[in-house]
Amino acid sequence: MRTLFGVILVLFVSISQVMAQASHPALPDAETILRNVEHQYAGINDYTVTLEISVNVERLKVPPSKVTMYFKQPDKVHFSAQGFAMVPKQAVAFNFERLQERYDIEKGVEIDTVNGRTEYRLILLPKNDKTKLRRVQLYVDPERWAPDSLRIPSLDGRVMAAGIRNQQVGDRWLPAEVTVTFGTASGDSSVVNVLEEVAPGRRQPPARGGSATIRYSDYRINTGLSDDLFKNETEQQGR
Repeated sequence: MRTLFGVILVLFVSISQVMAQASHPALPDAETILRNVEHQYAGINDYTVTLEISVNVERLKVPPSKVTMYFKQPDKVHFSAQGFAMVPKQAVAFNFERLQERYDIEKGVEIDTVNGRTEYRLILLPKNDKTKLRRVQLYVDPERWAPDSLRIPSLDGRVMAAGIRNQQVGDRWLPAEVTVTFGTASGDSSVVNVLEEVAPGRRQPPARGGSATIRYSDYRINTGLSDDLFKNETEQQGR
């Protein structure tokens, strides 16, 4: 009887292990995931897109705006708008093409759930010591290989998070809507300070947090944008 019970127990454990492996197939390694994400953006030399931006910041009134964003590799960005517009540049100009060149992987791939969907989670460490970001949590949709969200934690527990809803543009998945939430802390340089960009030189009491929603439409890819379009931005960065 004991022998029969032992056999049944071994069979039960073996079947359980097989079922567990079937429900959780082997995860791709982090390098493979990053390559698949980079592939979404491979071949995009430049693009033009219309942005509708609404910003909700504590103690600061920011009117909604509609702007045209021009992007050219590797990191040239230009904005054009009729009238006055505040643009959170760090929150709209995503570039996932050279992730492996810019980041190291802190540890292996993890599975997480975002809005009821299974996601791959990677923790990335910037290779450039001068960057304001110390670590980035990247969530990737395993079906589309598109980034679905980013989380950038700071040392004091505050987080800048970006939720990304993607749309299919040709054979690529590119942002359709990005919702960014952020917080700031005195002396904290680990969080990208979006407030400095939407309200430079403001004299109000410092805000403690806020959000921005950016909607992307009318993508035009590889139209051959001239470097002259970005001349003013390049000169300002060189000052």
